[in-house]
Amino acid sequence: MREPGAQIHGRYTLVRALGTGMGGETWLAEDPKGGALALKLLVSDSTQARSDLLREAHVLQGVIHPHVVRYRGIVDLPDDDTCLLMDFITGGDLDRWVRERSPQGVPPRQVAALSQQLVEALEALHSAGVLHRDLKPKNILVSRPDDPTPHLMVADFGISRPPLGDTGGHTRPVGTPGYMAPEQYGSRTLDFAADLHALGGVMWFLLAGRNPPEAGVMEPLQRAEAEADTPREAALWRLIARLRDPSPSRRGSLLETLPELRRIAHETWSEGAVTGPQDDGQTLNLDELEEGQVPEAPIHKAPDLPPPRRSRTLWPLVGLLLAALAGQWWVHRAAAPEPQVDGTTGIAARSGPRHPRHQAGPDADRPQPPPDAEGTAGAPGGPKGAGPAPSALTDGAGTALDPSALTREAAGFLSGDPNALPARLPAGVAPDGAPDGAPDGAPDGAPDGAPDGAPDG
Repeated sequence: MREPGAQIHGRYTLVRALGTGMGGETWLAEDPKGGALALKLLVSDSTQARSDLLREAHVLQGVIHPHVVRYRGIVDLPDDDTCLLMDFITGGDLDRWVRERSPQGVPPRQVAALSQQLVEALEALHSAGVLHRDLKPKNILVSRPDDPTPHLMVADFGISRPPLGDTGGHTRPVGTPGYMAPEQYGSRTLDFAADLHALGGVMWFLLAGRNPPEAGVMEPLQRAEAEADTPREAALWRLIARLRDPSPSRRGSLLETLPELRRIAHETWSEGAVTGPQDDGQTLNLDELEEGQVPEAPIHKAPDLPPPRRSRTLWPLVGLLLAALAGQWWVHRAAAPEPQVDGTTGIAARSGPRHPRHQAGPDADRPQPPPDAEGTAGAPGGPKGAGPAPSALTDGAGTALDPSALTREAAGFLSGDPNALPARLPAGVAPDGAPDGAPDGAPDGAPDGAPDGAPDG
């Protein structure tokens, strides 16, 4: 039996015993080079005990996580003895912390926050292929115990194993009653769902302040949910019931459990009462409602929102847009060609090609006689071959004009070319095509002095 003050490996001084487990005991030791640390020693000469200690060292060496106790090393002692070195956690274990500070149970919000830390630790272990098999409050250490939410660290991996499939298994129950899953009682198949069952047991202990019943006992869970004081506590009991389901396939997973714990921890619930808007803030106690009765008005009232503010930057933007559009229109208008005005009708002529009907003149709709044998068309209503050749230029009275005496614009205008409308007529040509001396405004084709409205020719 070792005593305080004993030297281990000529370096580590035992200070006091921290606890005793299966095949080993843990001491607080002082290292002159590294300060305080936890030192786990074998108390059994069995090969199984030594194998368990070496396995724990292997697990700690392979899993580095804020919520898993940190491995410091392993030391071989004389007489084939071995000791495991770990960080020393000052706050003791979770079992003692709850019994000293919250013997009637930890508040529900704090239970949800502490349980999140355990889920994160189990995720790290399972990712490394480690099944703890003995998760319980005495195997969970408390760091910074005076904080509102202490820092938890999972320890004691002496009986941890990889998951056991149908080809493996064990023949004796291993674990702690109340936290062990039903499949740990001699089942040949054991997987990570067993640690979920133990997690539900730890949450039970936190919430109630006492150890849970053995696996498979569900009636106390149903009663605890029905008697919960707050919606948050009832939600925790429902989650515990799922984690402790006798069937491993119905316990869910850590990936489902973590967000549910976060929701329970941060959800805004009224603690036992709601306020209805129909009675100007009068409190409705849910415990006074009969079974099946609901409040007459909605529980939540939409907050009064301030009236929308008008944007002060909208109208300047609209003004800038309109100014830009007006400037673009003015640029296009200035670049457009000035329309040509018909000297006879005073109507602006089109600058593009015209419809054939409009190019043919007012007689386009009248039936035209077929061309004569010589290839010339007769004048409308006249004898065959009586009219001038189509290429000749004539005035309104049918008199042939000398093209050399006209400007290019005038010749094009008299020939019916719409693209050659003159801006002004040359000297010697009247606006209506009459010879010099005809009064302005005489009808087209009328001789000098003929009254207005006289027929052409």
